[in-house]
Order: sequence, then C-alpha cells, then structure tokens
Amino acid sequence: MSEDLKPCPFCGKTPTIERDGGSWGYTEPTVFIECCNGIKIKAFTQAYNGEKRKYDNVIVKATLTVINKWNKRSDS
Repeated sequence: MSEDLKPCPFCGKTPTIERDGGSWGYTEPTVFIECCNGIKIKAFTQAYNGEKRKYDNVIVKATLTVINKWNKRSDS
C-alpha cells in the first residue's frame, strides 16, 4: 500500500500515519494522520467480527481513506 502523503500545509513537514487497534467490544480501530503541529485527520473503520483477515481489511480501507482525505485537502 502506498503511503505517499503531501507535506503539512502549515509547517511543510511530512505527517505520520498512526493506527489505533481499538478496544475489543468498546471502540473500533481508527487510523489517523497527524502533523507535528497537532493537525489531525481521522478515519474510523467499519465493524469487524474478530477475524484477523477482516480486521486487516478494514484497517487497509481506513488507511486509504485517510490518505485520500489528507492529500485532497485544500492548500490555500
């Protein structure tokens, strides 16, 4: 999976991608991109039924979603 991210529009640095695995039965896994200035974009995953393969699929989908959101934001 390509994780090519545009630089932060505020500081020009490359942001990081973080993945939170969630808490079984309480919170869903979340993927977010964050800059050193605290600028953050999140993507929540779909529910999954506990199978490892399905968990990996929802994380991949959320990662692609958050990358697309970050890269399509307005630079102005």
